[in-house]
Amino acid sequence: MGLSFSAVSVYRVVFKCLNRDFSFTCRVMASWAPLTVRSLIENVPFQTSTVIRDPLVFFPVRFRFPREKRFLTNVEAGDLVVAPFIPGLGLTLKDAKLRYNVVRIGKLEEPHVGKPLKFEPNDIFEISAVEVK
Repeated sequence: MGLSFSAVSVYRVVFKCLNRDFSFTCRVMASWAPLTVRSLIENVPFQTSTVIRDPLVFFPVRFRFPREKRFLTNVEAGDLVVAPFIPGLGLTLKDAKLRYNVVRIGKLEEPHVGKPLKFEPNDIFEISAVEVK
């Protein structure tokens, strides 16, 4: 049975690298972008690879995220975002002003906050989620 969605729920999204001993989690707030988070929650778990485009590392997906109205271009290190024109999740590696709009859906969780994360091109990740009670 899949994970149920609620627009007021908080989810922990787990990114587990399958080709190296590396994982991290992000706290995802459904209230920040309910349509986008619903689409993510309805499609986990899935596998994807990394595409590194400074200041983001992208995790392409095989489904589309709906358009939200809460766009921003200023991102902080550790933001989990979705760009409406790119089917994928993005993790910001540093504070930046982007040239395109993104929707913030979550934040990197401890103990990784403020620490450099080492990504390799084409790392394979399994992405899953659990609801935080």
